[in-house]
Amino acid sequence: MRFISTVAALALSAGMALADSKQDVVDSLNAFNDLFNEYTVAKNVEGLVSLYAEDALWIEQNKPLAQGHDAIRPTFAFLASKNGVNDHSIDKLVVADDGSLAVMVGTAIVKVEEFNLDTTGTFLFVMKPEGDSWKIVTDMWHQHQPQEQQ
Repeated sequence: MRFISTVAALALSAGMALADSKQDVVDSLNAFNDLFNEYTVAKNVEGLVSLYAEDALWIEQNKPLAQGHDAIRPTFAFLASKNGVNDHSIDKLVVADDGSLAVMVGTAIVKVEEFNLDTTGTFLFVMKPEGDSWKIVTDMWHQHQPQEQQ
């Protein structure tokens, strides 16, 4: 009986540790998104670019696949130079059981007053852990069509 109690206690504590670990991962991904938004508000282009892996894939609507920081930087530099808004909110997080990858899907609100741009879109990040944070390895996004055009 003592053996069964010990095994049950170990299983319970392992399950709780896994739940805590999973929550820690979710918390770190939420913090990552907060940092993304913080850098956007601060117009910190290099900070935004640093959130991406060196060889990250950049998949932009109606454009060919691009890769790396040099492909990513111009979009953030443009938004910063035009005082643009790029606000991300998370709609769904999926994390691999082993924590080796995560997928973040959410809503992006992009505004550039100078161009009368006020749009909502969807972003999808594939992310991998690096050190005590995450890096975006794939960023795919598209702009939703305005309601009257659908």
